[in-house]
Amino acid sequence: MWRTMTEMARTSSSDPDALLPDLERLARVLVAVTAVAIETEPAARGLTVQQWRIHVLLAGAGALRLRDVALGLHASQPSASRLVRRLERNGLVERVPAPDDGRGILVRLTGDGLATHDAVVARRRLMLASAVRAMAMPAGNGLNLHAVVAALEGLI
Repeated sequence: MWRTMTEMARTSSSDPDALLPDLERLARVLVAVTAVAIETEPAARGLTVQQWRIHVLLAGAGALRLRDVALGLHASQPSASRLVRRLERNGLVERVPAPDDGRGILVRLTGDGLATHDAVVARRRLMLASAVRAMAMPAGNGLNLHAVVAALEGLI
């Protein structure tokens, strides 16, 4: 049985462990919303969720060595390399020489890759905003999402 936002707020303040199922649900829902945003955004051109994770890594870091992409994905380097090759074929990422190492190669988003990233993020934000605006939040019972997000970021 799903609990209301008011019940979640009340329970989380008295029993933090009771919040865990709701956090798991939130995680599943956010992944699903992202998948829908990718699927419905024309600029995403068939991007997979795993490829999207590379977009997120590169959008945050600017450019990364392939081994760092693999670490960020919690995947093997050959798997990360295959994903990067697919994105490269679609013109969404490119390999460039590392400025501090003549032999090193970095992976970064292209202009099209960054535009795709921005389009998916914008679509997802619209979806989330629509859902949040539809919630009836009684005065004084709003959840502090910033604190929840900060706590979750500490896990990754």
